[in-house]
Amino acid sequence: MRKHSFWPVLRLLLLGLLGLHHAAADQHTHRYEDMEAVQLWVNKVGPYNNPQETYNYFYLPYCKANPDQAAEHSWGGLGEVLQGNELINSHLEIEFKVPISEPTVICSQVLHAQQAEQFKNAIERQYWYELFLDDLPVWGFVGIMRQDNDESGEKHEQAYLYTHKEFQISYNKDRVIHVNLTQDNLVLMEPGANITFTYSVTWQPTDTTFRQRFRRYLDFTFFEHSIHWFSVANSFLMVIFLTGLVAIILMRTLRRDYARYAKLAGGR
Repeated sequence: MRKHSFWPVLRLLLLGLLGLHHAAADQHTHRYEDMEAVQLWVNKVGPYNNPQETYNYFYLPYCKANPDQAAEHSWGGLGEVLQGNELINSHLEIEFKVPISEPTVICSQVLHAQQAEQFKNAIERQYWYELFLDDLPVWGFVGIMRQDNDESGEKHEQAYLYTHKEFQISYNKDRVIHVNLTQDNLVLMEPGANITFTYSVTWQPTDTTFRQRFRRYLDFTFFEHSIHWFSVANSFLMVIFLTGLVAIILMRTLRRDYARYAKLAGGR
C-alpha cells in the first residue's frame, strides 16, 4: 500500500495562511506592515453653517494627482450615499511609518476666472471638506478671508486658499490611531493665480489603543453649529399660519354642509 505524506500539504496550507495574513494587512483589517501604502480618501465639501448642503470634493476645481487615471470610488451602504458621502482615492503616496518632511507636489494649475470665482465663493461661505484615512475622518477649511490694504490704504477682505496639507499621524504598533491636519501656504484667489498643491506627512508613536481611537471624536466641537433662531421662529409662524388657514377652510366647508343638511331636514 502506498503511503501518503501530509507534510507537503501542511506546508502549502501554512504558506497560504501566511500569504493571506500578508495580504490582509491593509485598511480593511486596519493593520499595516512598515512602508505599506495607506490610502487617503477625499469625500465631500460644503458650507460650515449648513451641514446638510454637501457636494463631491471635486465640485470645487481642485486639480488631481493623477488626472489621466480613472477615479477610484469606495462605496459604503445606502445610508452613506444618502448622507452625501462619496469617497474618492486621492492617490497621495502615504506609506506606513514613512515620513515626508519636505513638501511634496500633488498637482499644479493656473486658475481661470470661473475657477477663481468658485474658490472665492466657497471661502466666503466658509466651505469645509472631509477626508478619510484608515476610516478616521479629517476636516479642514478650504481657505480663509483676510483683510488686506489696497494702494489707497483702505482695508478689503480677500479670499485666500490653503495649498499645503500636513498630516500628523499617530500609530500604535501596526495600527493607525489618530490623524491631524494642519494647513499652510495661502494663495490669493484671482484669475491667473498659479497654484501648486503640496502635502507632507509625519508619524509619531502613541500609547492610545486601537479601541480608544474614536474617543477623541466624542468631544469634538467641529460641528457644533449655532441655532438660527430667526429661521426657527419663521418656520414656527409659517406652521401656525398654514394650520389656521386649513382650519378656516375646513370650518367653512363644514358650516356649508351643515346648513345644506339642515335645510334638507327642514323641508321634510
